[in-house]
Amino acid sequence: MTDAPGSPSNEDVVVDIAINVLLGKGSIDPEYVDDELIATLRRLYRENEICQTKVVFTDDPWRNMHAARPGEYLAAALHAAWQQEWERSLPVWTCTCGSAFKVADHWPPRKHLHRIDDDMLGDLVGTVDGRGHGAERNRDCPDCGRQFAATMARQADPQRALFDV
Repeated sequence: MTDAPGSPSNEDVVVDIAINVLLGKGSIDPEYVDDELIATLRRLYRENEICQTKVVFTDDPWRNMHAARPGEYLAAALHAAWQQEWERSLPVWTCTCGSAFKVADHWPPRKHLHRIDDDMLGDLVGTVDGRGHGAERNRDCPDCGRQFAATMARQADPQRALFDV
């Protein structure tokens, strides 16, 4: 089924709906709507078959609410892409035993250590507060049993780290 001559393509309609959803949720500022964002939405539209469902608006508001779903799915796909980008950008910390963890900073100043799963956040395995103390639980490396906070402090002090065994 092709679009009528002179009417916007389904891709144009879905991208427009997605932009309105993102604006309505406060995910983006109106100034952020630029060619790069639109190109990203178009790429995600082509990569996600569910977003390519034909949008047909009628005189029935109930049906129109459901007709906009492909745009909502596209907005969700963009949020997922942003989440993946953020997770991949997180620093990796390596315990003395060699186990590597993604470090996500949280508020109040607290570091959450996660296993790495395909360069993304895996299971939460440890928490260190901003003062360098282990949290109430999840204090130790699951692979060697060393305390995360103490190990991080030793690694931050190069002179002391030379003598760690």
